[in-house]
Amino acid sequence: DGHISDATTHISPVSPITIAMFVTSFGGIGFIFQQMPGGSILISLPLAFVSGFAIAGIAFYVLYKLFSVTQANSSYSRESLLGLEAEVITPIPADGLGEIAYIAKGSRFSGPARSEEQKAIPAHSIVRMTRIVGNIFYVRQIPEELLRKYDSELKELEDLEQKE
Repeated sequence: DGHISDATTHISPVSPITIAMFVTSFGGIGFIFQQMPGGSILISLPLAFVSGFAIAGIAFYVLYKLFSVTQANSSYSRESLLGLEAEVITPIPADGLGEIAYIAKGSRFSGPARSEEQKAIPAHSIVRMTRIVGNIFYVRQIPEELLRKYDSELKELEDLEQKE
């Protein structure tokens, strides 16, 4: 089943990763400054503290950016699905539920579907999503003659691309 959300990225700056980065940097940099000629705890402690915060901050920023991009690529809104084509994978009875499969943001999802026109829709039919109520997709079957027209137009485009 597909997950539909309007989520935003929520990453805490106080996470196990940033804490581990701070502790590791603080200890490592403190040790390095302590071992330097003339190194004292009065100099190495503040430098280690500032460096630890800086490295933990950089780690947080990198993770935040990474997760923001990942989440933006895998989440989609309910409204963005309206008008999309889907394939019926479990026949939809006139007065019941079937199942459709669709592609959103490059990933394949499936979900329960009901016929908008209360007509039976056989498996492997191509449908268009018209509305979503709860987690149920309402769909309309795309007429066969339109599908043939789309197929011929697609073939013409592919032929043109091959000639170039």
